[in-house]
Amino acid sequence: MTTKQLNKSSAARLNFGVLILALTGLGAVYAANLSLDTNTPSKEFSQGSYQIKACDSWISMDLISTSTGAFGAPSGLSALSGITISRLDTKACANTQFNIDIFDSSGQELPAFRTDGIAVLCAAQACDQEGAAQKVIGLKIDATGVVSLIKKDEFHSLSHDEVNATYSVEFSQPSILANDVGRLNIQSGDL
Repeated sequence: MTTKQLNKSSAARLNFGVLILALTGLGAVYAANLSLDTNTPSKEFSQGSYQIKACDSWISMDLISTSTGAFGAPSGLSALSGITISRLDTKACANTQFNIDIFDSSGQELPAFRTDGIAVLCAAQACDQEGAAQKVIGLKIDATGVVSLIKKDEFHSLSHDEVNATYSVEFSQPSILANDVGRLNIQSGDL
């Protein structure tokens, strides 16, 4: 091989390398700009993975929604009727309590469910006065690993599906649309 052929071969490899880097960089830019538009009515937030710091355990939380139009939800949209919790290690998290808060995409805390006996969403009839809605969902795990609600009432309930190892907190009177949820926040501590 002559020097001229080596220079052409090196130049071709260099150009190919630059092309690969450019395409990789371009792909990274596209990936960085992808987002889910929670303001689009047809899309609803669905799940997340969260760490319970008090017992160093990871859980998964999903939203439960009603049929579309229930509780005064606009046509095609669903009210948030509960939250499922899976992968909860009750033995490792014995003697732990945790609180779940719901926030919209701008960081404003939202009510989880109504407690005033009115069966419509807070958007249809305000629920911002004292005692009209509950914002925090509190759960505790006792020393034997039994999970229960901290404040049990007729407005929310807890069930356990042993087959799927999933806990469900369900609201009898939803307060918000499922697509209003921007994020869930979980705080944990010792009992």
